[in-house]
Amino acid sequence: MHLPPVLIHAIHDREYEGRRPADQQDTGEAFAMREHIREVLRETNGVVAGPRGAALRLGLKRTTLLSRMKKLGITTADVSTVWN
Repeated sequence: MHLPPVLIHAIHDREYEGRRPADQQDTGEAFAMREHIREVLRETNGVVAGPRGAALRLGLKRTTLLSRMKKLGITTADVSTVWN
């Protein structure tokens, strides 16, 4: 499942409109974004940047992806198949 960059940006923009505490339940959109990013990170074995990285596959800048990962509580160690 690969969401187009336009959808990812729309989800991101909508999430920032109404900030909510992290302990509240995810919206369906936040859950979908989190799972999509995790899936792409699994495909790249946790590589974020570079020609084989998740950022390129998602159509995002490396720093934008890292920021979203931090916001969503995703680490490369969580999804890397090399170390698991």
